[in-house]
Amino acid sequence: MSKTTWADAPAREFVFVENNSDDNFFVTPGGALDPRLTGANRWTGLKYNGSGTIYQQSLGYIDNGYNTGLYTNWKFDMWLENSPVSSPLTGLRCINWYAGCNMTTSLILPQTTDASGFYGATVTSGGAKWMHGMLSDAFYQYLQQMPVGSSFTMTINACQTSVNYDASSGARCKDQASGNWYVRNVTHTKAANLRLINTHSLAEVFINSDGVPTLGEGNADCRTQTIGSRSGLSCKMVNYTLQTNGLSNTSIHIFPAIANSSLASAVGAYDMQFSLNGSSWKPVSNTAYYYTFNEMKSADSIYVFFSSNFFKQMADFPSP
Repeated sequence: MSKTTWADAPAREFVFVENNSDDNFFVTPGGALDPRLTGANRWTGLKYNGSGTIYQQSLGYIDNGYNTGLYTNWKFDMWLENSPVSSPLTGLRCINWYAGCNMTTSLILPQTTDASGFYGATVTSGGAKWMHGMLSDAFYQYLQQMPVGSSFTMTINACQTSVNYDASSGARCKDQASGNWYVRNVTHTKAANLRLINTHSLAEVFINSDGVPTLGEGNADCRTQTIGSRSGLSCKMVNYTLQTNGLSNTSIHIFPAIANSSLASAVGAYDMQFSLNGSSWKPVSNTAYYYTFNEMKSADSIYVFFSSNFFKQMADFPSP
């Protein structure tokens, strides 16, 4: 077994997103991607299932910063020393639509797991796989409770070998005669916490045959509105809080997306628009228009506008 101990990785910052609207967590780099600590703990309505725009193609994972490739049919172990939580990893992360991955889970199951990591994951043939460990729910819960500005350091062990050992009986990659074992310390700092809060508002909307909406009574978060040449309805959809350690970032983007691909194709970009203040608007068009992390610092809500044509197209779709 060839053991390599890398120099400590540069400390990295991350942003933690609590999406209470969908009851999931998401972590994204505040700057450089590697070493990786990125992705969500749950699939969203925009999970990639083989067609359309690729938004979410795996669940969250970590690596040591080298993004090392894995060999087909070899076995892989990943375990942590000084882990911030017990049972931090669930298995080998892969991209769900790559050959040899699992479209449903983006996970290659190991033979066994323990309080430190996972062992005996067989690298499947097909698309590329890397030394990526999928994060457990316990890991996300730890990241959630971390104060903004605090850090943790852990040692990532990643080991692959061609030897067909039995991890379920206690054998480990690091004890085999051949293979590659990499060790590296990584440090991550929580630079921001973004909490998305569902307004839980219900709006009663009546739509005529042309898609023109009429609001029912008592809808404090919605109003009829005209933007340019389009008339429709705008609503405050989400409130949020954003705590930071002073992080400046323009590469983290927020934007709505239409999960129904047929409806998305039927409406124009300006038939659905979004805003941070309810007065200046951007169209919804895949990833083309967005607000940045820095822009979100000066607001606390997200508004969405739906045009009459949007409602007409939605009403014309057959019921599921």
